[in-house]
Amino acid sequence: MNSHGGFSSNQATLKYNVLLPKKASGFSLSLEIVKNYSSTIFDLTVTLKYTGIRNKSSIVVIDVKMLSGFTPTMSSIEGLENKGQVMKTEVKNDHVLFYLENVFGRADSFPFSVEQSNLVFNIQPAPVMVYDYYKKEEYALAFYNIDSSSVSE
Repeated sequence: MNSHGGFSSNQATLKYNVLLPKKASGFSLSLEIVKNYSSTIFDLTVTLKYTGIRNKSSIVVIDVKMLSGFTPTMSSIEGLENKGQVMKTEVKNDHVLFYLENVFGRADSFPFSVEQSNLVFNIQPAPVMVYDYYKKEEYALAFYNIDSSSVSE
């Protein structure tokens, strides 16, 4: 109320300058998640292909964020390393990191299992990002969730 007994209203506008990410390029990435024989285990397959301008990508990182309430099955991750499909693996902070060497223009798949260790409702999609370790502008991003058999980019 002002001094004359009337009301006034104020309006404020707040604007943000948000940098939008550049369009993903350099890799083709697809994901598939399938329920396993158990009610708590799912098989997640990450398929990628290098689509950049070079003949190959030398060192590639696949960064898989775990869904809420899920943990990776360590034997399936170790199996990829033991078979020589991945150079190195790391599990930290709800992420599984796969390090690959010499990714070419042919599709390669990396299947592993995740287990629901805690019951979580309304699980949100989790990201999977693949990128060249030395040329981070070459990347692809996709999301997965358990309520769909394959997931969107």
